[in-house]
Amino acid sequence: MGGHRVWKTSHNITASKKCIRNVYCKGPRSHTDPMFSKLNILKLQDIFLLNSLLFVHKLNNEMLPVSFDNFLTPLRNPNRSNGYELIKLKNDYLDKFPTFFLPKTWNDQKFILKLEASHKKFKKMVIEGFIDSYPSKVKCKDRACNDCFP
Repeated sequence: MGGHRVWKTSHNITASKKCIRNVYCKGPRSHTDPMFSKLNILKLQDIFLLNSLLFVHKLNNEMLPVSFDNFLTPLRNPNRSNGYELIKLKNDYLDKFPTFFLPKTWNDQKFILKLEASHKKFKKMVIEGFIDSYPSKVKCKDRACNDCFP
């Protein structure tokens, strides 16, 4: 669902991983991906991406207030990809602003997903995509890892 990770706060991510390790009574070096997968819980950064995609989906389906009507510019006709134009950036840090990040995140999604009109079904598909991207098992080479080398 996306290698495009724009929103990361290491403290918040660390805290969410610590919480899920506590649920499983695991140590601080345990892999969390299988835990998120098994519990069907989204990672913190994926919750942010989900909400970003839900916003653009609402925009795309005219479910937002009219004040957002010209917020993003659809690709020129014919818009076969159901995507939005990306603005030219003068500085790299501007890629975190909504006017760049939202269309970039939307454009990176599969075409079939962007065609879904039902907001509820769209949300379900995005969540399932994130959960499916989490490996259910991790095998690392770290000999100190209690999960991989008990």
